[in-house]
Amino acid sequence: MCYTNHALDQFLEDLLDIGIDPSAIVRLGSKSTRRTEPLGLFKQHSSYRRNYTT
Repeated sequence: MCYTNHALDQFLEDLLDIGIDPSAIVRLGSKSTRRTEPLGLFKQHSSYRRNYTT
């Protein structure tokens, strides 16, 4: 957990710099940097589909 958006973005950019796959990261929060914006929860693309059968 980070207390500021700046600290969160620094941490996430460090993870990206060491080779963590961006598809393994989801960012929660606002005011992201250009580099961390694609990691945002609502920017994620998923092929998951809910099964409505009971």
